[in-house]
Amino acid sequence: MRNRLYILLIIIGVVLILILFPLFLFRRTNLSKVIVIGNISNINGLNLLNNQNLIFLDEKQVAQKLLKSNVAIEDILPEKNYPNSLILQVRERKPIAQIVFGNQKIYYDKDGIILEGIIISSRLPLIKVDSITLSKNKKTDWRIMKAIKILEDFTRVNINVDNVSISDKENTFFISLVGSGQAIIPYEGDIPTIAASLQIILQRFRIEGKIIEKIDFRFEKPTVVLENGEKISSIIK
Repeated sequence: MRNRLYILLIIIGVVLILILFPLFLFRRTNLSKVIVIGNISNINGLNLLNNQNLIFLDEKQVAQKLLKSNVAIEDILPEKNYPNSLILQVRERKPIAQIVFGNQKIYYDKDGIILEGIIISSRLPLIKVDSITLSKNKKTDWRIMKAIKILEDFTRVNINVDNVSISDKENTFFISLVGSGQAIIPYEGDIPTIAASLQIILQRFRIEGKIIEKIDFRFEKPTVVLENGEKISSIIK
């Protein structure tokens, strides 16, 4: 009889543990703190995490919702930190170019996203437009996207750009280089190939001590015009 009582007490104890422990664990893992790692302190949509439990939190879904609410953020990596906090590793979008539109400066990142409410301490390359209508609510114009591609690929090969002028009249980009004249690229030009060719041309003429006025990529072979007016058809295609 006594053995049966012991067994009954053990069973009751186990049942109570099985019932109470999950309740205890659930209360302990209620999300109470969000830690943001990155340069962005004000993140929209964090209220979506109210009353969430860390055990059942879907990190991928959290990232998708927060990215949708924060265009200035390029990537968010949520990480559960038990018992009750969530770490958000945030990578912000960085401006690569600016467009002066009336009295307003509009900043773009490498994906053509307009960045608002940011403070720029250094001068960014300028994209000059005339006939292109700018809109914050529409997809960025393909010509602006290609101008951004020019800036990105030129920077990759250490070519500094002052500004890019978009000319619909000539279907051409006119790129003012810092200290190296001007590069002229047709709309249909292959930017990575042109960037690599331009790097070689600039290095070659710099070694020869010649000052370049412009390099025209609208021909089968790039044409180099020197400051003294001399024209040279480059051996680089």
